[in-house]
Amino acid sequence: MRASILSSALVAALVGYGSTIALVLSAAAAVGATPEQTASWVFAICIAKAAGSALLSAWTRVPVVLAWSTPGAALVAATTGISIAEAVGAFVLAGLLIALTGAVKPLGRLIARIPDGVAAGMLAGVLLPFCLKGAGAAQALPALVIPMIALFLLVRLKNPAMAVLAALALGLLLAFGLGQAVLPALSLPLPHLSFIPPELRLDVLLGLGLPLYLVTMASQNLQQVITLSFNLRSLLYLRQELSKTVC
Repeated sequence: MRASILSSALVAALVGYGSTIALVLSAAAAVGATPEQTASWVFAICIAKAAGSALLSAWTRVPVVLAWSTPGAALVAATTGISIAEAVGAFVLAGLLIALTGAVKPLGRLIARIPDGVAAGMLAGVLLPFCLKGAGAAQALPALVIPMIALFLLVRLKNPAMAVLAALALGLLLAFGLGQAVLPALSLPLPHLSFIPPELRLDVLLGLGLPLYLVTMASQNLQQVITLSFNLRSLLYLRQELSKTVC
C-alpha cells in the first residue's frame, strides 16, 4: 500500500472527524445527554462510519466515506428545551425520510429541484453562528488562534489537503505550550453503547426532525450529488476525448 493512500486516508479521517466532533459534543449537551450517553453517541458514530466506509468501499470497489451531517449537528446544537429521548425520535424520523428519499424516485427528484443557492444558504445559515465564534476566540486567546489561522492560510496556498492538519498540529503544540491544555489521566476505558428509546413528540418531530431532514438533504447530500454528477460528466467527457484521440 502506497504512502499516499495512507496519508489520504489519514487526512480524510482527521478532517472529517476532528473538524466536526465539537459540534456533536455541543449537540449532545444541548439535548441534555449525560456523559455516558455522549460517549455512547460518539462511539456509535465512529463504529458506524468505520464499518460502513470499509464495507461499502470493498463492495463497490470505489472510495466510499460515510460522514455525519455537519449542518445537522449544528442544528441540534442550536436547539433548546428538548430531551435526549425526544431528539432520538427526531433522528429516527429524519433517517426514515432520508431512506425514503433514496427509495422513492419522485421524492428524490423533488429534493433535487431545490435551487443550489437555497441549499447553500441553508448551510450558511446553520453554520454561520459557529463560524462567528472564531472572532471571539481570537480576541480571548490571540496567541493560540491567530497563529493557527495564519498557518492554515499559508499551507492552503501550497497544499490545501494538509491545511487543516497543519493548523491542528500547531494548535495542539500551542495549547500545551501555553498551558491551555493538559494531558488527561491515562485511564482510557472503552465506552459502552447505551440504548435510548425514542420519544415521539409531534412538535419536536416537526420542529427538529423535519428541519434536520431538509437541512441534511438540501445543504449537504444535495451538494454531494451535484459534485458527483459534475465529476461523472467530466469523466465521460475525458473518455470521449480519449476515444477520439485513439481513433
